Amino acid sequence: MDNRHTLTPLFSAARDEIRDRRKQRATRRALERQVRELATSSDLRELEAILRRHDETATGPVRDLLYRYVA
Repeated sequence: MDNRHTLTPLFSAARDEIRDRRKQRATRRALERQVRELATSSDLRELEAILRRHDETATGPVRDLLYRYVA
């Protein structure tokens, strides 16, 4: 039996997962860069106010990032 036919879907799934993780990391790094570039405390307060208006589950990662750089 040829193992290539059974392994191909596994390799495709692994490749797709790696691609997705790379995209997520790139997005997170871009967000980190943007948060670091917020120059004033009023910018940070405005972002915090915006985040409070949205669901915690949707904004949790952004809040964590924001508090990491503010602290």
